[in-house]
Amino acid sequence: MYFPSYVSFETVLREAGVIFQHYETIFVAAKWPKTLTINKYKFTFRRLKDTVLYNPTGIINKGNYSIAASERAFLDMIYLFPNYYFDNLRPIDWEKCEEIVKIYDNKQLIKRLSKYRKANA
Repeated sequence: MYFPSYVSFETVLREAGVIFQHYETIFVAAKWPKTLTINKYKFTFRRLKDTVLYNPTGIINKGNYSIAASERAFLDMIYLFPNYYFDNLRPIDWEKCEEIVKIYDNKQLIKRLSKYRKANA
């Protein structure tokens, strides 16, 4: 994968135990929306605005690819899918979310985060 893309969304949240549904697809935050199959792996790229995509907060560099921390993936999901259902929000560190949410510069996202936090406190 290429900078500034990073693995996020359902791929990270499934590994963290936040959602239980298994997907064969690897979900990636990127500059453009696209679905590709590369060496039998299906990648779905979802577009995020540049100010979010280029911000390294909550992104872990694994050498040849980058991956979102659970909290960043959670925020990416509720940013693009406001009513997404999550099976288990116990693994989410709400304090980390409060720090990361600032990079989105989005008042509606802050309200959504607050709603999820109150419902799962």
